[in-house]
This record gives sequence, C-alpha cells and structure tokens, in this order.
Amino acid sequence: MTNHLDTIFSPGLYLDRDKKAFAFIKDRLLHQEPCAVVCMYGNGKDYLFHNLVKEFENLKLPYNLKVLNTISADELKDFADMLQTEIEPTLCMVNLRIGKDVSWFIEVLEELRVKRGHNFVSFVNAYAGDVYDALRKMEKPLVNSLVIKELIPYEDAIYIIQELSERFEFYPTDEQKHDIYQWSYGHVGLLRSLFLLKRQYPDKIFDANFLIHEPTVLERLTNIINDIPEGKMQLLLQKKVGIVDMMFFEKFGYVTPDGKLFHPLLEKLIPKQTKSTNSPFSHTEMEVLAYLKEHANDVISREDIGKLVWGEEEWEDKYSDWAIGQLIYRLRKKLEYSSGAGTIQTQKGKGFIYKNN
Repeated sequence: MTNHLDTIFSPGLYLDRDKKAFAFIKDRLLHQEPCAVVCMYGNGKDYLFHNLVKEFENLKLPYNLKVLNTISADELKDFADMLQTEIEPTLCMVNLRIGKDVSWFIEVLEELRVKRGHNFVSFVNAYAGDVYDALRKMEKPLVNSLVIKELIPYEDAIYIIQELSERFEFYPTDEQKHDIYQWSYGHVGLLRSLFLLKRQYPDKIFDANFLIHEPTVLERLTNIINDIPEGKMQLLLQKKVGIVDMMFFEKFGYVTPDGKLFHPLLEKLIPKQTKSTNSPFSHTEMEVLAYLKEHANDVISREDIGKLVWGEEEWEDKYSDWAIGQLIYRLRKKLEYSSGAGTIQTQKGKGFIYKNN
C-alpha cells in the first residue's frame, strides 16, 4: 500500500506503524513535548530513530541537538552527566539497547524537564526491558506521548520480506512467506531470522522441533526473555504476576488477550533461563567463550566459531555470518558487566582475539 507519506521517508520506514510513529513523534517534539517509542526486544525500532535524528538535524531548530545511540550503561551515565551541565535549549534524542533496566535515566530526564521547562525536550527510543520500572511508574518522559511498536500483521510483514528478498536475492513463494510469518508471530526480528533460515532451507516446512535447535531463532527468543527483569517471565508462565505486570505484558505483546505467551517456543526456553541464574551466558555462549579463553591472544576465525556452534559436520550448511556477529556482540556485552573479564577484539578479515585484562 502506497500513500502520500512515502515521499518523505527513507526506505527504512516502509511500515505504516513506523510512518505513523514518525509523524506523531515529530509533531510532539516540535510542540516541545517529551515523547518515547518502546517495544519488545528486537521488534524493530532502530530505523525509526535514525530517520528522526536525520530529520531534526535538517530542521535546524534553535536547540542544541544531543544524540546518543548506545548499548553501554556507562556511556549513558556520561551522557546524563553532560545533559545536566547544559544551559542552552536542548533537544535530547536517545536510542537504548542496554540489556538491563536503566530507568534511573528517565528520572534524570524528568528532573531536567521540570527544572528547564520547554528549554529541555527529550525523545527516548528503547526496548521495554531497558525502561521497565519507569514504565510501571508511569514516568512522564515515557508515557506523556508514548508509541508502542506492536507485533506486525501479515500485510506489513510482506514489506519486510520484499526488502529482504531484494537484498539477499531470494524470492520466497506465497507458501514460504506464510511459513515465515506464521512462526514469527509478527515479531520483526524473528521474521528476519526466519527469512534467512528459509533461504538456507527453502524446502523445509518449519516446525517447533526444527526451530528450537536453530541458533538464530534461539538467540532472538532468548533475548526477548532476558530483556525482562529476572524471574518475571517465569512468573508469567506460572500465571503468578500481578495486575500491573500483566497489563504491561499485554500492552507490549508478550502475551495474547487470553493470557498465553505470544510465541509457543518461549515456554520451552523460560525454565532453562531461570534455572541458570548463576550465569548470564547461554550454553552456546559459554562454549565459545571457553574456547576463546583457551586460545587467548590467538586469532580465532569465524569458521572456527561456526564449527563450535553448528558442529563439524553441519557448520558449512548452517553457517551464518550474521549469527556469528550477533553471538560475539552478546558476549562482549555480557563481558562488559562481568567482574575481571577480558575483552574480545576484532581482527578485520581474520577473526577475533580474546585478551585477558
């Protein structure tokens, strides 16, 4: 479906929900109102942020534009400290993917809003887990003008599949498209992973047993679970959450109106996540990290990691450069919060090196 809005957006904003969110957020910011976009982990938020930043850079408003796109709580703290020293009119735009609740930052934004009035305007683009407590407390910088990016319908999924088809030169049949969407349950990140999986196995009809053993699908689902405060998903599965938490889970699409988890594979993974609370690392992550540590200071190729993840016999058929990149990203992120942990460095074109601190 094409409409008059298409001419003002980059190719990254082809979903109606994103175009409407863009127009709404732009209007709120121009009226000097704090606003936010929040969604379930991996449900497609970054394109919107980058388009909004570009738009406000071009508008040349009488505000100092302060932009942060971060996965680091330390970097967020430095940014918050900087905002508190600003004296000129400020427009603050922040894209969060921290992996833990940083609702304290929303409190900082509220303090600045109260103190400076219309001379301080903020936009927050975040996953629900990053601002969980602030959402439950109805903090104004989030809920005054809040857009929740919901799970997408099949009609919108087709746009994403078309974009991926052009990029990867794989054009699924209608039956394959339905198979991809059916198992994504409208989650944008899962939809992308399933498209690539269908490209790899075009004749395979997806089922739960097949998907639960696929690293890229496991990663997506595990991130959704881990984004929510520890234990909440288990309580949800046991139907022991309170009214406020249940409203939160329903609003952001984690559960259906009848109280069931939005994706059936989540139920298979939640017990595994809660039983392993002593370690933030999944089984695959621990295996790869142990291998990297064992060969500290040596270059480990992506192929070596692929053999660990998918096995010596199948790794070539199942190999995904993107999946390896995401695995290393998660390891780096978790090492950042592990006391005394080393670092993983990239050797461009060669692989990765683990360095002890």
